[in-house]
Amino acid sequence: MKKKKKKKKKKTTKVMVYFNIKGDDFPLETVTELLDITPTKTMKKGERRTSNHPEHPPYFFTSWSYGTDYEETLDIDDQLLPVLEAFKDKIDVINHIQNTYDTQFSIVIVPEI
Repeated sequence: MKKKKKKKKKKTTKVMVYFNIKGDDFPLETVTELLDITPTKTMKKGERRTSNHPEHPPYFFTSWSYGTDYEETLDIDDQLLPVLEAFKDKIDVINHIQNTYDTQFSIVIVPEI
């Protein structure tokens, strides 16, 4: 008598992806207007990290981010490609931002553990 093989359920993971612009201090509103994209998160140098905890030190840099929330996936491209697509025609603008405000850029992939 043959044993039935159990189908293994494919495991998914939750992943968040975002494009980040980081620098000492730059105008968030100007960057938003230049890119014509609404950021999903911003941090401004000197602002408190959270109003609920005034003992936390303020941010020591400025950051502009656009990306996804955590989403279940078997393929990281599900989150990565839409983020890349949003910036594919904005290379000249990104270079202008970098040259004007001395910023760094990164694409961050964050798995939930």
